[in-house]
Parts: sequence; C-alpha cells; structure tokens
Amino acid sequence: MASLAQMERELIAERTRAGLTAAKKLGRVGGRKRQMTDSKIAAARNLLEGGAAAKDVAHDLGVSVPTLYRWFQHLHGHSQTRTVQQLVAG
Repeated sequence: MASLAQMERELIAERTRAGLTAAKKLGRVGGRKRQMTDSKIAAARNLLEGGAAAKDVAHDLGVSVPTLYRWFQHLHGHSQTRTVQQLVAG
C-alpha cells in the first residue's frame, strides 16, 4: 500500500513540474503579485524625501509600514537599523 502511495506522489510531483515548465514557456510567473509597484516606490521616495511620516506614506499607498521599509532595504541593501530617511538617501 505504501509503495502505491509513493508512486502516486511521484506522479503528482512529475505532473506539477511539467505544468510549471509549460507555464514558464508561456511567460507566466508564479507567486504572489508585488504590492510595491515601480510607481508606488517612486511616490514613496518623493513623499519620504518631503518629510512625510512612514506611517502616513504606507497608508496612502495601501501597504503596511513593514512593507515600505522592506522595499527600501531591498532597493538599497541596508540593514533594519537605518531610518527611512537614511534608506531613501541611499
């Protein structure tokens, strides 16, 4: 019985890989859609450079404060100990 379950599991995994490969060839990308678009990043940078609070910027853009911080760290490769102003400045 266990060998039958193992064979079925392998078939499922093989079909999944084949489906992902086919989707990739069609130009499809898996995963969740990004919350921070390029236009949101630019708007956030402008607002933060203008002195707006991170909480207000995040609320205006419809993202959380951690998401805002994470994207600026991602863009500049900084650690979490830096302030938003330091991250925006690069």
